[in-house]
Amino acid sequence: MKKTIWVILMIGCFVPVMGQAGKGIQFFKGSWPELVAEAGKQQKMIFVDVYTDWCGPCKQMDKFVFPEEEVGKRYNPGFISYKLNAEKGEGIKIAGNFNIRAYPTFLYLDSEGYLIMKKIGETDAAGLTRLADSALRIAEKSTLANMEKSFRNGNREPAFLRRYITRLTQLDQDNTPALDEYFKALPYADLKKEETLLFLGNNVFSTQSCSFVFLMEHYPSLSQAAKDQLQDRLYAQIVGRSIPNALTQKRFTEFQPLLAYTAMLNPLNEPQQVYLERLKLVYYDLVRDQEEVKKTAYRWVARLDRISNDSIQAEDERQYKKFITPYMDGTKDSTIQPAFQEERELVRTVYSSQIAYKYYYPASLFASLPDTDIPALRDALQWVSRAQQLAPGQKVYTALAESLRKRLK
Repeated sequence: MKKTIWVILMIGCFVPVMGQAGKGIQFFKGSWPELVAEAGKQQKMIFVDVYTDWCGPCKQMDKFVFPEEEVGKRYNPGFISYKLNAEKGEGIKIAGNFNIRAYPTFLYLDSEGYLIMKKIGETDAAGLTRLADSALRIAEKSTLANMEKSFRNGNREPAFLRRYITRLTQLDQDNTPALDEYFKALPYADLKKEETLLFLGNNVFSTQSCSFVFLMEHYPSLSQAAKDQLQDRLYAQIVGRSIPNALTQKRFTEFQPLLAYTAMLNPLNEPQQVYLERLKLVYYDLVRDQEEVKKTAYRWVARLDRISNDSIQAEDERQYKKFITPYMDGTKDSTIQPAFQEERELVRTVYSSQIAYKYYYPASLFASLPDTDIPALRDALQWVSRAQQLAPGQKVYTALAESLRKRLK
């Protein structure tokens, strides 16, 4: 992880943000550099609650877990605790450095700001206490800080690199520089061994690395058992990370090679295939390949047509029950949930709305087809009409349907 050299302007102090002193976690008030300086001064680990203003579970943690006395007794003596808003100020960059994509996320760092452990999602007081114990045990054994220092100082011994790469993977951090150094350090004969290819595949973080290219060139030589083991990891890196990044960053020349890599994997399961088709629709629309848009859209809608009205209704009811139960039994407090009433109404038909949009999206792409393509335009009208049935009152659906009807007259 890149480490910034902080200039310390002032020394912060502990200020509890809730409750009385001595009860619950006392969160440090100050900037990130002041936090790291204070942790170094006291030689304590750092606990960071990464949150957003709109995150309901984050507010639950604030109200029910952080104020617990048992939690404060565990965290205050051993940690400098800090709250970081991932969408404001310096929190935006810091959250990006730690590859944070869900909230709340809890970070456990050493006294120099190096990551020891990361946990995603809310928990109860007992769970948060167990996390502190786990972080302290990990820190006692081996810290990422020591490994990073050793790597920066030139340690390229393969056994060390394997440990370092594995630790970065466990923490969901970019290990590409270390993995590529490991790739360069091994004899060529060892690189082609299945054991090595498995290690590369289980730890690859970026498709823009030399180790990834080598892995995929030799992927056909792997046993079926090895391919099965790598399936989810490679799908996540190629389809889940690299293709969306290529599209959002307008690196369109990367799409087809990444698609070819995906085709080398085992047959995708249904959710994986649906997501890949969605990315294809985005790509073909951006590069204005109308024929491929049509082919992909028809495959996309064929899947949707297999979903019955009864199953859609049942899924709406299941998701609503899952949402409302914690509020009914007192586990969660609706009074601190922003826009709770509005969210409750949306959840009642959340699955129907999702399916409706999936019909609307290909119909909106077909709207760019020429007036002469009557069959495709008729299909588009049928799809958006289905969207209207599932999610009545959506102005964007109504507007598209009216536009298509006028063109078909």
